[in-house]
Amino acid sequence: QYDKIGAVFNCAGAMAEGLFINQSLEDFQKVAAAKISRTWELVQQLQKHPDTHLVLFSSAAAVFGGLGQGL
Repeated sequence: QYDKIGAVFNCAGAMAEGLFINQSLEDFQKVAAAKISRTWELVQQLQKHPDTHLVLFSSAAAVFGGLGQGL
């Protein structure tokens, strides 16, 4: 039985094709929504565990796009 959560890593995300600078507002909102909504859910759940660390992770691919994706 585990009684304590030491840390939670939020690596949630989505990707849109192409470079960030070429994205529409709609594309950005779709990609950002996954990270923002999951982060908020984690914040709410972790209020029950005040000594737990929340680590947010994001990839440079979210800004620069993935190599080989038809940029």
